[in-house]
Amino acid sequence: MESFYASSGVSFIMVLLIIASVLYVNPYWKQAWFYYVGVTITTCYYFVVDHLHVPTRYKVWELHK
Repeated sequence: MESFYASSGVSFIMVLLIIASVLYVNPYWKQAWFYYVGVTITTCYYFVVDHLHVPTRYKVWELHK
């Protein structure tokens, strides 16, 4: 199991280094990657906003006359 954990850790670090080096070398891919990340974050944000039920105690209270 120790060798499995070690090889998995090394593989994970190598993948991160390879992705970082490719994005550093190729500016077009870097721009495309950050655009994709931005679109994904925006999509996730609006999904949560549309589907998250907000309890009534957190809603804005209106003054009753």
